[in-house]
Amino acid sequence: IRAKATHIRQIHDLTEILFAQPYSRIEFFVNAGIGSRKTISSYLKALEELGLVVPYRILQHTVYINSPLLKLFSNWQID
Repeated sequence: IRAKATHIRQIHDLTEILFAQPYSRIEFFVNAGIGSRKTISSYLKALEELGLVVPYRILQHTVYINSPLLKLFSNWQID
C-alpha cells in the first residue's frame, strides 16, 4: 500500500483499521482521528483503485469491503 498510495499519510493506522474486520466505514477512520471525512474518502478511493477495497452502498452509507481479507477468510479451513 505504501509504495502505490504515496499520498496516504497515516498508513499504519489506516491499515490497522482496514484489517481489523472485513468491512469499514468512513466513520471508523474519522473516529480514530486519522483524518477528516474528505481525507478518508480520498484514501479509500485510492485503495479502491488498487483493488484493496470494494465500496457497497447500503441505504445512505457506503461500506468498504476489504476484499483480500475476505478472500483469506473464505479460504480458511478449520481442521
